[in-house]
Amino acid sequence: MPEAEEAQRMDELWKTTCFEAFLRAEGEEAYREWNFAPSGNWAAYDFESYRDGKSEAEVAEPYVRLEDNMTWWAIGATINAAAEIPWQLGLSAVLEEKDGTKSYWALAHGEGDKPDFHDLACFAARLS
Repeated sequence: MPEAEEAQRMDELWKTTCFEAFLRAEGEEAYREWNFAPSGNWAAYDFESYRDGKSEAEVAEPYVRLEDNMTWWAIGATINAAAEIPWQLGLSAVLEEKDGTKSYWALAHGEGDKPDFHDLACFAARLS
């Protein structure tokens, strides 16, 4: 586990252990991607459509916390989303082991050979 640090907005968190949340208003093409690192660093991006029109999301800093009890650990994040909108949600993780081996986890995966958390099939949960 990395040492906790002063949380800051940072790009390319997905290159190592990182947890992601994708939010899309039901029926819309646009969506937001959130990245959370065990260090407390985070990122947020808006996309106009599938992997297109990426821009840094103008958002308040999320609350990211890490819990480690020596045999397991958990990460949690609190973000703001409008309560009156029905959302499609994708949750995913990139896990990097000490030897550099990476695994890719999601609520659901698309049909492709490589992990693609932006794929609409990954937006498997519904929040209403």
